[in-house]
Amino acid sequence: MTGYARNLDDGGVEVLACGEAEQVEKLIAWLKAGGPRSARVDRVLTEPHQPTRSWDKFAILY
Repeated sequence: MTGYARNLDDGGVEVLACGEAEQVEKLIAWLKAGGPRSARVDRVLTEPHQPTRSWDKFAILY
């Protein structure tokens, strides 16, 4: 899986995940189940997206 996760100014987190459908679905399910232990997940919104660039890895952007 490639893409990124980054914190937004409003306190939200944006995740762009590219990969096999099964991998992306597992990530979404994990996020909906609460994600990382140190996180508070109130809701997960998803939308299909065609990235404008390709990603070589999954990165945490700051």
